[in-house]
Amino acid sequence: MKPDVSLLVLCNHSRACMDVKEILSTLAFNITIAANTEDAHDLISRKTFDIIVCEFDLDGTTGIHFLQHAASLNSFSTRLIVGSSSSEEMIVKAIIKGIACAYIDSAANRPLIMTKLADIARVHTSMDNRRIRQIHNGSNTFPIMMSVYETLMNAINNEEPIGKIAKVISGDVTLTSKILHVANSAFYGSFAGTSVEKAILFMGLNTVKDIVLMHSLTANLNMTAEQHRYFEFMVRHSVEANYYMHCINRMQEQPFISPLNSSIGIIHDIGKLVQLVYFPLEFRSIAEYREENPSVDYLTCEKESGNFAVNHAEAGAYFLKMWNFNQYAVEAALFHHTPELASANTKACIEALYLADTLSDIRDGYSLSMEEAVAKCTVIKADPEMLLAIPPRSA
Repeated sequence: MKPDVSLLVLCNHSRACMDVKEILSTLAFNITIAANTEDAHDLISRKTFDIIVCEFDLDGTTGIHFLQHAASLNSFSTRLIVGSSSSEEMIVKAIIKGIACAYIDSAANRPLIMTKLADIARVHTSMDNRRIRQIHNGSNTFPIMMSVYETLMNAINNEEPIGKIAKVISGDVTLTSKILHVANSAFYGSFAGTSVEKAILFMGLNTVKDIVLMHSLTANLNMTAEQHRYFEFMVRHSVEANYYMHCINRMQEQPFISPLNSSIGIIHDIGKLVQLVYFPLEFRSIAEYREENPSVDYLTCEKESGNFAVNHAEAGAYFLKMWNFNQYAVEAALFHHTPELASANTKACIEALYLADTLSDIRDGYSLSMEEAVAKCTVIKADPEMLLAIPPRSA
């Protein structure tokens, strides 16, 4: 772990958060301890911290409100909240909204907390790609207008009723069609209907949010016919990977899908879009290599064409981080080809996504081995033949 990771800790009451402070003192962090909430607000206004840890219950406020302010000042910080089962529902909502990135259960034992903090620091430093950081000089915006996505996020953050959120989506005919298409596909099995409101209730806000993001990106980019073809293929592959991930989840004795990770497959390859927009020459070089080697997967094409310095995994993770997506989403982008690097907390879903991604690529004609993919997994238990027998997603 790099010793230059800066970390701010704000704890007022809980024994668990005090334990976190003690654990942090044993790790190689540059730690600042805030005396109180007012002191913490002053610190984040004057300095940028890589990681911010606070407890849920603070004097006169909550950790959620504090982290919301912290996110507005620096969206690239990793924001952790320490809480108990009694506050878990509110914390999960905060993570879905992008206010917090991850949750530390106050009931967890010290080794688990230490592992989680070390993993989060490692993931944060893994995204220190200078070329990607120079794209927009720290800006958290994308060079497109995403009015529907922004309106949707405002409605979610303001905890508007589902009916009002559905109305935002229904104002876009194409988006409405895509939401209903995914809800009615084999991906979600038992849903059958034409109501956007019911589709939201059935799939969950996190999944709908990710579908709207993908739609907003493709709807507003002024792409050439060739770029649009690549993008449509990317979207189809991502939805397929998400479907296969859910299938793999149903094969496990201990299912791992939750509202926080149920749609990470949809956005795991968003780094390819970053390449398409910001690094068109590199993307074109990768595409040309792929055209000459049609059975070679995208990751290998990146490496063999000499374009791995700005690879799609790091690029996607960087932007998802800036857009306040949670730890599951960031690691899905960063480690979907290297599940062995995923943190302990996310490893099950990242391994399943890796297997799902491999299955989708194999069915698209790329020369990959399911046996080799399964061998890389330590948490997900699966038979290669059973994975290859998963039925394709309905069109």
